[in-house]
Amino acid sequence: EEEVTRKLEKYSVMFLTITFLVCCTYVFIFIWQEKHETFSCEVLHEIAQWCGVLGLIGISRKHLEQDNKVTRFLTARSFPIYIFQFGWIILIQYYLSKLIMNTALLYIGTVVGALAGTLLTVEIVMRIPVIRALFGMGKRR
Repeated sequence: EEEVTRKLEKYSVMFLTITFLVCCTYVFIFIWQEKHETFSCEVLHEIAQWCGVLGLIGISRKHLEQDNKVTRFLTARSFPIYIFQFGWIILIQYYLSKLIMNTALLYIGTVVGALAGTLLTVEIVMRIPVIRALFGMGKRR
């Protein structure tokens, strides 16, 4: 896996360039040629997606792989964040949708509320040994 991500990092600019060029070609065929249901559009779409994902993985490895207090904090809590965030999103979205009709405010409220609720819940779980055990987390170091 390390070898693969190193190669993706090395060729990330090439993959993103391919993605850009293929997307431009796709738009040209789709909009100006008005060929919506052609095999070529499907192939171009899949190539753009695949190369885009590979390019983003490479760029992420190059620019986002860091070791500092924030990344160590989030790494230690990644599993409980994964567990609790969806519940908070659903809960906040349900209640805010009854109060707010503006989509942008609903989105911002959901993101901020879910982030705050998730981090609060994770901290509570991380500090109580019995609850930690219920969620399959080991002892605190």
